[in-house]
Amino acid sequence: GTDGATDADKMLTTDGSGDPQWELKSAITVGTASDLVAAGSVVSNAEVDNNLTIDGGTIDNTIIGGTTAAAANVTDLTANGNVTLGHDELDGITINASIRGTNALIFDGGNPDVNKTTLSITEPTGTNTITLPNLSGTIVLSSNKLSDFAATTSAELAGVISDETGSGSAVFATSPTLTTPNIGAASASSINNLSITDPGTSATLTLANNSSLITSGANSVTLTSTGVTNVTLPTSGTLSTLSGTETLTNKTLTSPVLSSSDGSAGSAPLKFTAGTDLSSPEAGAMEYDGTNFSVTDGSATRYTLAKTLTNTASLDFPNTSNGSSSIHTISVTGASVGDVVVLGVPSTSVVSNGIYTAWVSSADTVTIQFSNNSNGGAGMDPAIGTFRVSVLKY
Repeated sequence: GTDGATDADKMLTTDGSGDPQWELKSAITVGTASDLVAAGSVVSNAEVDNNLTIDGGTIDNTIIGGTTAAAANVTDLTANGNVTLGHDELDGITINASIRGTNALIFDGGNPDVNKTTLSITEPTGTNTITLPNLSGTIVLSSNKLSDFAATTSAELAGVISDETGSGSAVFATSPTLTTPNIGAASASSINNLSITDPGTSATLTLANNSSLITSGANSVTLTSTGVTNVTLPTSGTLSTLSGTETLTNKTLTSPVLSSSDGSAGSAPLKFTAGTDLSSPEAGAMEYDGTNFSVTDGSATRYTLAKTLTNTASLDFPNTSNGSSSIHTISVTGASVGDVVVLGVPSTSVVSNGIYTAWVSSADTVTIQFSNNSNGGAGMDPAIGTFRVSVLKY
């Protein structure tokens, strides 16, 4: 035949499904000056030293080019079984065509078994280029964690982020240290437009779980503590201050200390606002109806407190004859005719069978009268003394 072998080198074989074929019994060497052309025949255990052109045939265990590289033109080649390309790593494979197939390359490793690594290609919709770097390493996948990459510093991480703000090291949840942070407008549970100043050494703001600290209004709120303080705030209402003017309603004060007035307007240590007395007296209550003050004792008896106008004067009553009287007046601003007058007589001016009386004789004037009731005795001349009159207002 055209393969250069004699009939003694061949044997007739058939697979039972077609015509018998002549097949070489062992490897032969085809002359270097001739080409082997096989069209539709099976060539086994053949060695070809020169160019080999195959059109539709099958090559089994055949070395193309011998031990010396030689060009081979193969059209529509299908290779079954194990295929070895090249003798060592210096041999090269040049592919000028496209590698086709969804699972284009399947790697088996050193031991052939059922476990494979498939290099799968997504059907391209354009011309794509993937460049392998001039580096050694391990390929990582989208499902790999960052721990599979080389260790990265905060500065290197910031270098690959395009929208970062600030500088320094990355911050994590446990005990981070932030240097002059500017916490701007954010959302959800973040702090919005809140400026936090350096406390100098250290400070702690602790809020209980599910609690809130909320301020209202545009004014500043300053809380100052001179020592360890534990303040329990009410569920609602307005806090009162030491120097401000506030209204307390239904408050219980335990051992309160009232400051003295400095004489200026509004500096009274205690000031009542006029209201309506309780419909039923309550023990311990103190009330002011706009005219009178009242207090209620433990037996629920309400007492009206008298408002007192008082003044003193040094008076010298003349010698007053039996059955007659002498008078002096004392000015008491605010006294009105009909008010109750209480008179205080100095002990040095007391005369046996002599009587002192006092009344509001006209607006702002109290008259004091001394009467000699000795019943036929001699005249009486009380000693000069300081008299006090008190006018009770209701």
